[in-house]
Amino acid sequence: MDKNTFVERLVNCSDVKNLEISLIANLYNKIILAEKIGKEVFTNEFYPPSIWSTLLKLNSSFNVSFHTYGVFDEAERRILGISDKNIEHFPVKLLKIKANAKFCSLSHRDFLGSIMSLGIIREKFGDLILKNDICYAAVHEDICDYLIYNLSKVKNSPCSVEVLDSQCEEKPKHEYECINILSTSLRLDCIVSSICNISRNKSDEFIRQGKVLVDYFPETKRDFMVNLNNLIVIRGYGKFIIYKIIGVSGSGRLKIQIKKYN
Repeated sequence: MDKNTFVERLVNCSDVKNLEISLIANLYNKIILAEKIGKEVFTNEFYPPSIWSTLLKLNSSFNVSFHTYGVFDEAERRILGISDKNIEHFPVKLLKIKANAKFCSLSHRDFLGSIMSLGIIREKFGDLILKNDICYAAVHEDICDYLIYNLSKVKNSPCSVEVLDSQCEEKPKHEYECINILSTSLRLDCIVSSICNISRNKSDEFIRQGKVLVDYFPETKRDFMVNLNNLIVIRGYGKFIIYKIIGVSGSGRLKIQIKKYN
């Protein structure tokens, strides 16, 4: 596969901005390098799921395989490893950022903003998971020491930063809230309408505008049939997993249990 075809394929299948096209082109260069030298090659950036999930489908197009890692189970943002063998170690560290926030509750945005205020671009670190004002962050190892020595505050609260073993029991998991909804069918417009508690016309508008992703890919067909375990992202509302159908209401609507990411 040539470079232009590769870039076009990932851009067309992914929810990316123009700024990320250069990262996709650089990814192709790393694939070619891995084929030439026969050694493991890693990206220096964490890629969003629309990129790495598309890339995994292209394994047969190259003489190497693609591997992903983001520290956490079900990680969204992941480092890519390129090799014709299994990869045991990725250049990723797990950081624990503990803030001494006595009089306020810190949010995901507070930790994200504090890291980026140090001049670190978003692609250099992966998922952030919060638990009791502690942020657990997957970061590329080349910025690990910089964060340890330079991140001293989150918002206005002093903080400490330490490296944890990526396999430690303290490592948190993504948490969900179980919600039951009623929907006339498993059509995407019906599911979006029920999840967001909006009209079908409004849900159609969201879908047409590309605000709805199914398994991280934009889905613009309102009659797309959703399956169990599909992951639905609705911009402005959150991320949901279609978990199971638990019955039918007296009016004939489906009773569906979904999991909402906290």
